[in-house]
Amino acid sequence: MKKIGVITLIGTLLILGAFSVITFSKDRTVDEVLQAVMDKYEVQGYIVGEEPATIDIDVYSEEEIEKVATYMKSNLSEEDLNHYDIEVFSGWEDKLEQRG
Repeated sequence: MKKIGVITLIGTLLILGAFSVITFSKDRTVDEVLQAVMDKYEVQGYIVGEEPATIDIDVYSEEEIEKVATYMKSNLSEEDLNHYDIEVFSGWEDKLEQRG
């Protein structure tokens, strides 16, 4: 009987631990996620705007665009994803011409 209780307790703790890790990874702030992007990928720079709510990320090579976009979507909270319009691109000059 004690074995069943111990096994149940261990199983419950493992499930709660896994849930906490998943929740924690989604509770990272925008700054923490952007710093991780800077460390992990070849990013030239980024700008976080509040009016309008945007995150613009400039990468060195076009091959990094999809990787960075996927990383951002996977690591930001649902609230941040709904709040910010995220754009990943290569080359500030092209970006400024599009807006100009």
